[in-house]
Amino acid sequence: MASANTERLIELINEKGLAGVRIDVDELTRRVIEITGDAIKVPPAEIKRRLDQIAEMAILFGTVGRAVDRKASGFLVRSQRELADLAMGLNETRARVETIEAIDKAMPKVAEALAYVDTRLTEIDEMFKDLGRALMEWQMSLMQLIQIRRNVAGGLDGWSQMAEAWNGGKIMAAKANSPDPLERNVIWIAQNLPYMPPCKINSDADNLDLDD
Repeated sequence: MASANTERLIELINEKGLAGVRIDVDELTRRVIEITGDAIKVPPAEIKRRLDQIAEMAILFGTVGRAVDRKASGFLVRSQRELADLAMGLNETRARVETIEAIDKAMPKVAEALAYVDTRLTEIDEMFKDLGRALMEWQMSLMQLIQIRRNVAGGLDGWSQMAEAWNGGKIMAAKANSPDPLERNVIWIAQNLPYMPPCKINSDADNLDLDD
C-alpha cells in the first residue's frame, strides 16, 4: 500500500466512506507542509512556494516517479515517446537494399539521443526520491532541475520533425500499399539528423550545458 498512488487511495477511501472518514486534501496538504517545514527549519509559506515552483517546472516531465512508458502527461515525455517510437520503427523496418544504408546511418544517432534523454529523465525521478532534501537544499535543487530540463530539451531538439517524417511516411505507404513513401522519408531522415556534439553525449550529466 505504501507504494500505491496517493490520489487513487484518497479516491477509494472517499468512495467507500471508509469508517465514515473522508479526507480533506487541502487540510492534509497543509499538515504535510507544516511537518516538512518543522523538520527542515523552513517556514511553511516558503515550503509551499518551493513546492509550487517545483511543480511548475516539473510538469514538462509528466508524473515524477512513474516509468516513462507509463506517464500520461508532460511535453518532454511525449517527445521522448516519439523518439522511442522512431527508434523502434527503424529497428524493425524490413527495407530494400537502397534504404538499408540510410537506416544504418540513422539508427546510432537515434539510439544515442534516446539514451541521453532517458538518462536525464531518470535523474529527475532520482532527484525527487528524497523531496525533503530537495526542499532543504533548495538552491542546488533548483539549479539541478533547470539544468536537467535544459538537457532533456536539448537532447530532443529536432527529433519531432524526424518523428513526423517517419509517421507521415507510414501513413502514405499504407495508402499507396507500397513501401516507397516510407523509404523516401527514411532517406530524408538520414540526411537531416539533428546534431549533438559527441562531448555532450559522453560527458557526465553534471558537466553538461547544451547552450555551450
